[in-house]
Amino acid sequence: MQLKLLLLTALLCITTLLGISQSVNIIPYPKQVEKKQGNFLIDNMTKVYYNNQSVASMAAYTATSIADWTKKKVVSTGIKKPLFNSINLLLDTSANANKESYSLQVTTKEINIKASNAQGLFYGVQSILQMIPSSGAPQIPALIINDEPRFGWRGLMLDVSRHFFTISEVKRMIDQMAAYKFNILHIHLTDDQGWRIEIKSLPELTTKGALRVPRTGLWWDREPPKDGEKATYGGFYTQEEIKDLVKYAGENTSRYFLKLMYQVIALLPLLPTLIFLLLN
Repeated sequence: MQLKLLLLTALLCITTLLGISQSVNIIPYPKQVEKKQGNFLIDNMTKVYYNNQSVASMAAYTATSIADWTKKKVVSTGIKKPLFNSINLLLDTSANANKESYSLQVTTKEINIKASNAQGLFYGVQSILQMIPSSGAPQIPALIINDEPRFGWRGLMLDVSRHFFTISEVKRMIDQMAAYKFNILHIHLTDDQGWRIEIKSLPELTTKGALRVPRTGLWWDREPPKDGEKATYGGFYTQEEIKDLVKYAGENTSRYFLKLMYQVIALLPLLPTLIFLLLN
């Protein structure tokens, strides 16, 4: 009985300590966190400073994101580092560190995000954005963070072949992935249910292969197409849209892979055209 009570007490202590250590609202949880006293308060005088022109656009993105969330007039500047009330993006290319690592120091006067490249700074910014509360005073707890990813490949797969997503919807997913420090988006562009990328030399891949009859539910339980039923569900991405998507992903400092699977069934509606092309 005493042993059980002792084990229960030890478990309660461990759980309490874990709860304290996990009290910073960042996903995924940083590698090292040291909490300090006080908070940094964001107000209409807060500036986002950058020390290198190469991260000017990131500073503007940071200021806009914070302003949108807090409704404060936060702006970016690269002219002179403010003495206080600033969020500082400090790029140190001489630092010998993991390319995705960053250090973050929050005091009552300023926030310093340091990294050896833009990708590390970007992840530090995401940690700041996550810590801004959704209600109440827009303040961030004082702390020191040293962080780097545990895994180099942190990815999701989006199947746009079976269910089509618009470019704006894919971009929204990229934004959400960036917020949680994912770095790989696998876009499944072709499969039995639809061809989703424009091939200019083979236009029927999209004029015919991008559409199917509308169905929902488990694929193997769906009713097959009826005679004369029109294929109306689907869509495809033009080459310009794919280029724009790749550019947008780069602005989020993430890597994105586009996967093409040339499934035989997806090509069946085009079989006569393909045979003609092969024989001529």
